[in-house]
Amino acid sequence: MTLKELIDSDPENAKRTDAEVLVWLLSPSGAFEELLVNERGLYARLGPQMAEAILQTLEAVAQADAVVKRALKWLEPSQGGLDMGSPHVRGMVAQMQAANLLTAEQAAALLALPRELSRAESIGIRDLTLGMVEAVR
Repeated sequence: MTLKELIDSDPENAKRTDAEVLVWLLSPSGAFEELLVNERGLYARLGPQMAEAILQTLEAVAQADAVVKRALKWLEPSQGGLDMGSPHVRGMVAQMQAANLLTAEQAAALLALPRELSRAESIGIRDLTLGMVEAVR
């Protein structure tokens, strides 16, 4: 998708000034950066107590769930990590919280690991300027 296509995807942008469109483009998109995390990363980012509690929960769930069992393997330090920005992984965390397997605090901590992308970043534009908006409108 191009910048122009993204701008045109919201009919309200036709009524907005270039500066207002820039603000809209810099607002959260609902998509998250790819962030590969392994056990060591969980310990470093969440602290040992929370990380260990989450890992123990995942290990218990993995006994009965093949998807969690495979995901748990990706958390091993020798592996690439589990992408906490993936909608599928984020959905799995939400399902585990809904099933009371993870606490709200644990789920929120996991979901907060990756950074949410702006609308512009979601199409690969990192350093958006007002001039770039003006050029495509």
